[in-house]
Amino acid sequence: MTVSENINKSLREYRRSLLLWITIAGIYGIVMIGFAILSDPFDKTLLEEASKGIEGNMNLLLKTSLIVLALSAASGMITVLFGIGISKCAIENTRGRRLKVSDIFFGFRVKPFKFLMLYIWEMILIILWTFLFIIPGIIKGISYSQAFLLMIENPDYGIRESIEKSKMIMEGHK
Repeated sequence: MTVSENINKSLREYRRSLLLWITIAGIYGIVMIGFAILSDPFDKTLLEEASKGIEGNMNLLLKTSLIVLALSAASGMITVLFGIGISKCAIENTRGRRLKVSDIFFGFRVKPFKFLMLYIWEMILIILWTFLFIIPGIIKGISYSQAFLLMIENPDYGIRESIEKSKMIMEGHK
């Protein structure tokens, strides 16, 4: 293979990879815009009822608050699972493998409940360490930073196993 052929091949792969990353960002953006559009009427109702004070319709205020809370929780879960897919795409891209648009949905396809539980458990631990003092929370956040990548690579790992291996990997790298 000549140098120019090699450069052309690299450029084609780069363009393909760039287009795929743009597609991934577009899919994620569309989903987040969809959640914003869904929650907008409830946000407006919530603001209107809250501005009325105690005299307002408390039943409507409660229902609207619960709907906004549910939409926010769903948006957060989807964000975490898309983040898993983006991490999977980054791993595949770094290894020189061809990316597929379906990789963005890896978090939804492969044990989504386990990924969500890992996220929740990791956040609980970081928050508890942060209560001790801010610096230990930051250090533990760095210490747990590889847990998602380990679980992406080995979906059969347990939540604690991923966190423990992440701590071992990050030992001395904080």
